[in-house]
Amino acid sequence: MDADVIVIGAGVAGLRCARVLEDAGMDVLTVDAGQTVGGRIRSSRIDGFTCDWGLMTLNPQMPAVHRWVDLDLLDMRYPQAALLVRRTDGPQLLGDPRRAPRLLPSMVRSRMISATDLTALARWSASGLVGGRVLDSDDDTTLEASLDEYRVRGALREELLLPVLYALLADSSGTTSAAYAKWVLHSILAGTPGLPANGMQALPELLAAQLRRPVRLEVHASAVLETGPGVEVRTWSDTLRARKAVVAVSPEAVNQLLPVRRPRMQGVATWWFRAPEAPFALPVFALDGRGPIGPVWTAVEVTSFAPTYAPPGTHLVAAKTLLDRFDGRADARVVRRHLAAIYGVPTDDWEVVAHFELPNALPTHRPPLSDRQQVRIWDDVYVAGDHRKTGSIHGAMVSGQRAAEAVLADLGVPRSQPRHRRAVPSRHDR
Repeated sequence: MDADVIVIGAGVAGLRCARVLEDAGMDVLTVDAGQTVGGRIRSSRIDGFTCDWGLMTLNPQMPAVHRWVDLDLLDMRYPQAALLVRRTDGPQLLGDPRRAPRLLPSMVRSRMISATDLTALARWSASGLVGGRVLDSDDDTTLEASLDEYRVRGALREELLLPVLYALLADSSGTTSAAYAKWVLHSILAGTPGLPANGMQALPELLAAQLRRPVRLEVHASAVLETGPGVEVRTWSDTLRARKAVVAVSPEAVNQLLPVRRPRMQGVATWWFRAPEAPFALPVFALDGRGPIGPVWTAVEVTSFAPTYAPPGTHLVAAKTLLDRFDGRADARVVRRHLAAIYGVPTDDWEVVAHFELPNALPTHRPPLSDRQQVRIWDDVYVAGDHRKTGSIHGAMVSGQRAAEAVLADLGVPRSQPRHRRAVPSRHDR
């Protein structure tokens, strides 16, 4: 045999699965069809700039990240725990009062957030969760219907909550699972998301480097077959054999290897611009709270908190559009014009560094949410990926963990303790 277990797919789900299996003493062969590890987490280096394929971030307080990722090795960079919101009467800087108390007076003066609205939001966000964990429930409904039920209204809903959630979910329909949306909201309130100094792809590269057996790249799996005592993984060039196999390929490709339904996906496009000057004085994400008047749902000058993304003295601005909208594929001219409206600065001379479209960026989550889908497909074949839990790095890693635990249980092999675990650096609260 080529290994005890073959893991197909070197995204964070497959890499986490391989790590758990290796820690338990298994000989694991991880293969991937790509030229690099990471799956949908990719970064490109262009003319000295680092451009992530999706405007993703890494939240240090997501449980899986907190437990299994050595953030010190990623040299994380964090923005301020605040948002620049463009309103009809001008820009408004909003933040979590617990981490940005100096913003509270201006937030009160803006009359954007009332005590009644905050109370309704607190009731809504606490329902259906215990300790920040999603509870599967047949009572789960859509995001919009749930907000209506709890009477979350006004500017807090329309100018802040929905634009933030739509951008994070890559879904502007309002029909996302309310339970999933609450979990996402709790996650961003628990910790400020940031970026590795060398780009988001540094995360899967770190996970891959920690494996004992290197990942084999450009291995295209075409079939997974049970052969009685074990499995065969047929590739374009040869056949690999093992006792077990875990399929951790991208969601849009999983049904090519297994008899599982292809999950519905949400798409995003990301624009990266070189700007001659910083568009805003503070390192914060920005959004338009005036409704869908343009294609941009979130933007940030990445170099304001992660200067390693660009050559010294230059400014790199990223913007995200949603492909479920008619303007999601707007051209650079339209995107720049909307960024000018959000930031209140001229953008005509901003140069396009990169533009990426990811039609399969995140799984769609419709109610009722089920975040504990089965991992064993056949006796010796298992599946992992964020589409089996929640569409996030956390969901992918937990899914990989569960698949590995199922393999070990079926083989009668006890789990071992992680090789190391370091505390999350306190600077994410800055």
